[in-house]
Amino acid sequence: MKKYPKYKNSGIPWLGEIPDEWAIIKLTGVCRFVRGNSSFKKDELLSNGTYVALQYGKTYKIDEVDEEYKFYVNDEFYKDSQIVNYGDIIFISTSETIEDLGHSAFYRRNDLGLLGGEQMLLKPNKNTVNEKYLYYSSKVFSKELQKYGKGVKVYRFNRNDLKTIYTTIPTIKEQTAIANFLDYKLEKIDRFISKKKQLIELLDEQKAAILNQAVTKGLNPNAQMKPSGIEWLGDIPEHWEVRKLKYLMVYFKGFAFKSEDFSDNGIPIIKVSNIKNGVIKKLTTYIAFDNQRDEFESVRLYRGDIIISTVGSKPEMLNSAVGQIGIIDDYLNKSYLNQNTMCIRPIKNAINEDFARYFLMSKYMRASFDSISLYIVNQAYLLVDEIMNIKVVIPNITKQQQIVNYIETETTKIEKIISTIEKEIALVEEYKTALIAEAVTGKIDVRKWSEPLIEND
Repeated sequence: MKKYPKYKNSGIPWLGEIPDEWAIIKLTGVCRFVRGNSSFKKDELLSNGTYVALQYGKTYKIDEVDEEYKFYVNDEFYKDSQIVNYGDIIFISTSETIEDLGHSAFYRRNDLGLLGGEQMLLKPNKNTVNEKYLYYSSKVFSKELQKYGKGVKVYRFNRNDLKTIYTTIPTIKEQTAIANFLDYKLEKIDRFISKKKQLIELLDEQKAAILNQAVTKGLNPNAQMKPSGIEWLGDIPEHWEVRKLKYLMVYFKGFAFKSEDFSDNGIPIIKVSNIKNGVIKKLTTYIAFDNQRDEFESVRLYRGDIIISTVGSKPEMLNSAVGQIGIIDDYLNKSYLNQNTMCIRPIKNAINEDFARYFLMSKYMRASFDSISLYIVNQAYLLVDEIMNIKVVIPNITKQQQIVNYIETETTKIEKIISTIEKEIALVEEYKTALIAEAVTGKIDVRKWSEPLIEND
């Protein structure tokens, strides 16, 4: 794309050269700042209400608050100082990662919103700046703002930090052209990314179908079948056994560590919040190497151990539902297990370790967990004894290994396709970020986009 005819040095290192006729200005010259001081708890959010509730946990990852955003509160939360209007920009001022600090979302609704805590609001001066142009600019100057992030586990910046930030300021007409250009281009990019993510979802469903079929019906579609005696499982191959989990695996429950035991480094502690969809991630808590005690050895974990969360959300909330499964890999070998979880270990020669892992991640096991879950308000619980009495269907050890080999061969093929798609998405995301930066800093000339919805470049 063509450049402007003439450039000048902005005097701001991260901006570099800007078009000759453009100015730079501090953010205080184009908007005012509002600090969020209200907190909306998750259980206080409504599906319908008077005001849109801009809660930190809900705005943290989205780029736009539109009609699809369905979280509300009523008059008891109203504050004049916290009102959010169309065109305002919600700015994340607290984050667990420096990369997400300063994430921004555009408020594209005509009804009133209320700002929650851990956020700041940029209210554009519409006589000086196009609100959508300022939003796109925020995607660029937020990177500079991250240098002010303070903290160790949680990073923050404050309103005074925002006051130090400069932004480019072309004419309103040029700002509008840049906003129109980016609206058009990014809509195409986001549509492409959305389709790729939908494809990944379909591939993940295909992986799950392969696993579910193999561990409950076997590999031979012509095998003689018999009733399993389990309502949501149906028939199983004739020579398979039905056995309770307690005869195939041993278990122990997690340990109730005290907060004073925790450290920022050392031996990892696996918490219930770390276990999602077969993966253990986001480790933040450790036991210092010089704080080892004999009592901790009862919850020592080893490679291949299978972790189950015994506390969580109700089953309909699949990604956080009680009964999440996690597998201990080489990295987590010799870690410790925290409370509200249990560890199960396959008994040698009773069940293949990998077959056990795949079976526990199956749709059948999810249905079993759902059937024995207990509920207290919005929380769900699993009793260890009930888990160990769940019935498992298994072939002989040789066939278990054949099933494992089949699952790994077929899912590896799919995972390679998914990996390729994820790389495509990452490249397009990088292009999207670069395109925004080039447009709002004048590295490309898009002035012909002064009217929206132009169908050419």
